[in-house]
Amino acid sequence: MITRLYHSNVRPSLFNRSFNLINRWTSTSKRTKFIHPNDNELSKILSKVIEITGPIPLSSYMRQCLTHPTLGYYTSKDPLGGQGDFITSPEISQLFGEMIGIWFYSIWKSLDSSTRKINFIEFGPGKGTLMYDCLKIFKRLLKDNNIQINIIMIETSKILKRKQYEILTKDAKNSKLFESFPFWNSKLNNGEIIWCDTEIDLNEILDKNNNIDDNYNFIIAHEFFDALPINKFIKTNLGWRELLVDKSNDSSNFFLIQSPSETPSSKIPQLNKRYNSLPEKSSIEICPDLYKYSKTISNLIVDNKDKNQGKGAALIIDYGVSNNIPDNTLRGIKTHKFVNPFSEPGKVDLSADVDFQAIIETINDGDDNCQTLGPIDQGDWLINMGIQLRLTQLLQNLQNESERNLLISGVKRIVEKDENSMGKIYKFLGLVPQFKDKENVIPGFSK
Repeated sequence: MITRLYHSNVRPSLFNRSFNLINRWTSTSKRTKFIHPNDNELSKILSKVIEITGPIPLSSYMRQCLTHPTLGYYTSKDPLGGQGDFITSPEISQLFGEMIGIWFYSIWKSLDSSTRKINFIEFGPGKGTLMYDCLKIFKRLLKDNNIQINIIMIETSKILKRKQYEILTKDAKNSKLFESFPFWNSKLNNGEIIWCDTEIDLNEILDKNNNIDDNYNFIIAHEFFDALPINKFIKTNLGWRELLVDKSNDSSNFFLIQSPSETPSSKIPQLNKRYNSLPEKSSIEICPDLYKYSKTISNLIVDNKDKNQGKGAALIIDYGVSNNIPDNTLRGIKTHKFVNPFSEPGKVDLSADVDFQAIIETINDGDDNCQTLGPIDQGDWLINMGIQLRLTQLLQNLQNESERNLLISGVKRIVEKDENSMGKIYKFLGLVPQFKDKENVIPGFSK
């Protein structure tokens, strides 16, 4: 099994062959070709669009592959777990979600913890395992059944919504799933779960029957940003040129081709000092939606009447590098193997490294009164939060040797930093209000 990442030292040979070709882009006469053996239904649609409009942005191609209403990767199947295409940290060890629950509890105690209403919001919540483990430990520490805890899931897949409902309501009494328009919902013992397709619906949900200024919002985005569509650019002697998705004339073999002139998106790297200062022949990946979601998350933390008193916190957990600009990181995954990212549209998971510095710049560019923490390696964050102590506690109550070994191996996989583990490549980025007490130490991000 593999996770949705690659490490430069363990990139598969097929991946090397595909991605070495990317460095050969020089003009429209030299195409970077990706073998596309399967001519499926979504492939036919994309081919027709390209025939009519010409080459399309990589972000448009990815968006259709991932979220087409009926043929998209996330809308037509369950991609997670042993029977899916990849596995994530929450599915490997319950302690991952527990450490996140402890972190949110510590932040809640640092803020005005007199609130009687808390919203836990997750972007791209997978099966719901992370939220379940997080809330289980949060409620245990809370010791107050009178505080209303609502769950809001930003999820497009009906398949995953139903799986989330099954996991999140297994401790609730007489819970039912209402697949009503516009928002699915279900009652909990002391709160409710609401599902929405996009972040646009969040304010309506939060303000419904509540004063939005009274909401405490704790936000999780785990392996969410990596799945957002990207655009790709190369800096030429004539300026920035976008790399677009084209197809061969006689088949649906898709490949990337350099635009001969500026596209509207070429202005993005041109107007950003961080990108535009790069030397000629530099190639980069930019996620247009990153800015929108980063602002949405920061606004959820500080969007209240008193901008100086934030009411929430967020954790963004994903893979990528801390300081560099992503380049040539687009990858495809199917049945726990790396595959050609341009093969079988809608049947292959597509993702790319997250530009953490772009998130930080977006948060800091304004008067949000929101501060960022990290990014820090996942392994370091989990150790700082006390995962080893929690592991020791659980082992004391386990006598079965196979169960003990499974628990230990799971923690090792999410903490350790070798090429087969997840502790190095994954990062934690925290968002919290600007605390008035500058000496306030935020757990996880310091030893």
